[in-house]
Amino acid sequence: MKKCQFTYWSQLIVQLREKNAWSQEMLAEILETDQSTVSRWECGDSEPRSHHPVRKKLEQLAKEVKLGALGDTIDMVKSSPFPMILVNKQDLVVAASASSGFQEGKTCFEQTPQEEQTYLRSFEQYLDVSGFWQTQISRMDYEYIGDDGVRRAIVTRFTFWGEVYALVQKSW
Repeated sequence: MKKCQFTYWSQLIVQLREKNAWSQEMLAEILETDQSTVSRWECGDSEPRSHHPVRKKLEQLAKEVKLGALGDTIDMVKSSPFPMILVNKQDLVVAASASSGFQEGKTCFEQTPQEEQTYLRSFEQYLDVSGFWQTQISRMDYEYIGDDGVRRAIVTRFTFWGEVYALVQKSW
């Protein structure tokens, strides 16, 4: 059985279908496409093309059933000239700016150079101990001293569909 990969659009489609008790065929009909296309989007094999009307339709459907829209945040992260990533609690990169050096769909840990992994684990523990993932803390500043000097990150908390995300911007 093929393993699907997490993407914004795949999660949105799954949430919409679950919330409305729709089959892939039913959603395909609403979006004026076919079931196999919805299946590929849901599994993360592809996604609706940028600026395609179906993206706006999916966002509108999400709004109607009170699902938070993550698309604008993802677009902002991807287009940022600053090193910025959006990650979930499982350490999966949901969105990344080109200058961040990270790729979507992989964990931060597997993309972090070995010499920096200790700092990353320390940062993750700091987020856990501080209650970042469980409370309404909206922003945290994190600082540590690495081999090449002081490093800082600004971390902002977002919640979409009941899942908490961290928007991390390096500021060194």
